[in-house]
Amino acid sequence: MSKAILEYFSNLIAKEIGITYVESDYYQLEIRLQNFQKLKSYESMEAIYSKFQSGRATSQEFQEFLELATNNETSFFRDTTLFRALKSEIFPKALDALPSGQTFRIWSAAASSGQEACSIAMTLDELQHHRSFQFHIQCTDFNAQVLARAKEGIFTHLETSRGLSPELMEKYFTLVDDGKPVSPQPRHRFDSRLLQKMSFSQLNLLTPFPSSEMFHVVFLRNMLIYQSVPNRKQIVLRLKDKIVPGGFLVLGATENLIGIDETSFEQASIGGAVLYRRNP
Repeated sequence: MSKAILEYFSNLIAKEIGITYVESDYYQLEIRLQNFQKLKSYESMEAIYSKFQSGRATSQEFQEFLELATNNETSFFRDTTLFRALKSEIFPKALDALPSGQTFRIWSAAASSGQEACSIAMTLDELQHHRSFQFHIQCTDFNAQVLARAKEGIFTHLETSRGLSPELMEKYFTLVDDGKPVSPQPRHRFDSRLLQKMSFSQLNLLTPFPSSEMFHVVFLRNMLIYQSVPNRKQIVLRLKDKIVPGGFLVLGATENLIGIDETSFEQASIGGAVLYRRNP
């Protein structure tokens, strides 16, 4: 594939959703373009390039292409240190400070296919054994296809085998009946009671956030690393206005706010996990 085509699509992706493909990552972009070619049955990569460059690509093709460019790698309880800290210290302390009768609000801002939100829901449900509170989890993602899967709450056996203990599997998941004596690829449905505590909406974090809701904890893990520094600043600035004073922003283990926003948030190390508390 020519470098000119790769550069064109790299620039297009960066403009629309902020994901940056440097030249050393072009091999990943090429694989995703090849997947798009197969999906849409284009005869060649040049045909895709010609259609997009001339503005003849449909809005559906444009969306499908951008969705294929995103990274949706995720798993249940990804980063066990973080989830241990959430259960033992972070959530309990935040709930202690929650005004009586107020709903504890969480935002999974790059929700992908839902494993993060389900992990958060299970963690909070376990805490409800010891205290009474209501919670709600807002799930957003740019990729409409993976978000639809998250809303459905059905996961493959391979997906549930990544990060879930047998105890949590038995408590929160049921086997989907595919109408076959022995399903070659068993699927598991997440607890409908907890799914009802979630809402789902498509959102490009580079665009204005439509909701005026405020959140006690915002999860934006392993997303900023794919953005340029100006985009990171823009996203964090908007997120700050959605987090209650004293609330938390949770980033990926390799991410931080150095050079992005070092005044709105205070870095905190709680239970071995590093996160960012919004200043008053």
